[in-house]
Amino acid sequence: MNKAQPFLSWLFLLGLVSTILWIATASTFVSIGAQEDVYERKLSLLTRLKSLPEKEDQIRQRLEDLGVRAAEKYLYQGNHSSVQALIQRDLRQLAVEEEVRVQSMRTLANVRQSGLLRHTSVQVRLQSVSYDTLAAYLAKIESRQPLLRVRTISVRVQQHSTAFRAAQLVVVLEVVGYRKPEGAL
Repeated sequence: MNKAQPFLSWLFLLGLVSTILWIATASTFVSIGAQEDVYERKLSLLTRLKSLPEKEDQIRQRLEDLGVRAAEKYLYQGNHSSVQALIQRDLRQLAVEEEVRVQSMRTLANVRQSGLLRHTSVQVRLQSVSYDTLAAYLAKIESRQPLLRVRTISVRVQQHSTAFRAAQLVVVLEVVGYRKPEGAL
């Protein structure tokens, strides 16, 4: 047993030293691994940043194309009077779809500009319309492309509701369409 004791002591000592070395170096290896990950991410970002100037013209052209397509989709084209005619046509078409009776429609002379867009207004007077029909008509106007927005609304009860019939309203709307100034975009 005496001969085994020095061997076991050396084996224990070797195990103890190995464990201490492992504890001391494990955190260093984990830290080195994390630093390598950070370095790889930074290198990847640097590569991407170096390629951006090459793509800048492509990105700029794509943004211009998107702006032109958006303008064609959401804005009316033409001068003030032609846009007013288009807005009136669209409002009449929506009224037919929703079975709304348009009593009168007139163009408004005011032209406002906010930023790059010009506002063109039309006033619509609706006769004998119910609350539900009015709500559906307003939803159609607001979801229309090119964009139309109800700027002002005035509602007056023409006939009160009964148990068998909804109230009938007289409604006056100012509807605004948007157009770009000539030569913009």
